[in-house]
Amino acid sequence: MIVIDLDGGCEPVLREYHQDKLVNIRIRNPYSTTIDESGEVSTDYKQTLNRVRSTVKWIAEHYKQYKIRAVVFDGLSTLLTYAEYIMRIEKNVDADGGVQQRYWIIRMRIFTELLEQIRALPIDKFFIAHEDFIQNADKEMSSAKRKANQLVFQKVRFERFDTPTEIIFRATIDKSKTDSSLEGRTIDFLQIDKETKKVMWYGRKVMELLRGKTEVNKNIVA
Repeated sequence: MIVIDLDGGCEPVLREYHQDKLVNIRIRNPYSTTIDESGEVSTDYKQTLNRVRSTVKWIAEHYKQYKIRAVVFDGLSTLLTYAEYIMRIEKNVDADGGVQQRYWIIRMRIFTELLEQIRALPIDKFFIAHEDFIQNADKEMSSAKRKANQLVFQKVRFERFDTPTEIIFRATIDKSKTDSSLEGRTIDFLQIDKETKKVMWYGRKVMELLRGKTEVNKNIVA
């Protein structure tokens, strides 16, 4: 599996909790910087996204040779932000300045084209976004975020609940093109007892549920 870690948050977690799995996981952080004439360092948004594209192209050409089964793209929210920054730089629009409607199309194109390139890979794809990509009936959502929600086959919303006795991490299936009966199903995939510090992990059950397996009734709420 290859992780494209645009947010830079996956690697520390993987090394802390899944050190034994890293032999089968390759982490690619595409973050790039540039230095101006005064020596000031800043993010090179265009080069960063070019590195993502290069990684996706390499995966498309080598996934059989290296037996790559899946790619994780962590950073949909960051990708959309970078696409906006590139648009503002190209059109000389200040960071806090108003943007003409036709310029937002540039942001949309940069964002969706990269999404489509990853989506076209003939292996399993996983996209990770922040809560701003969750669709709410009472909240306006940008066209780029709506497009992202439309492109994926399955959507899982993750939440953290803190009770007096335990901490619970819950997954809810918001969308499943392959099996609409799964929509609305939830599973508590991580439970931490505050007193004993005992940890119960059911992460595999989320994947089994998405793949349509029936033997995952434990801890699943209809």
